[in-house]
Amino acid sequence: MFEIKIKLTTKSCCLIGNQTESFSVGGVDQSTTIDENGRPIIHGSAFKGALRNIVRELEKKRRTRWKKLKNM
Repeated sequence: MFEIKIKLTTKSCCLIGNQTESFSVGGVDQSTTIDENGRPIIHGSAFKGALRNIVRELEKKRRTRWKKLKNM
């Protein structure tokens, strides 16, 4: 196992959640996992899922643009 360190800057709000408790009305549905220095931890599976969604959206936009160009 190895550790990868990156600096991530978001352009909008970012929810880094960890479902640890049952949901209650008016309560917090996800808490943020933090390390010993108080920094949020993004688990690899969450990062992978977010990255996959970004790539899908970009591919969808690319295909739409290509279809428009093809129909000109």
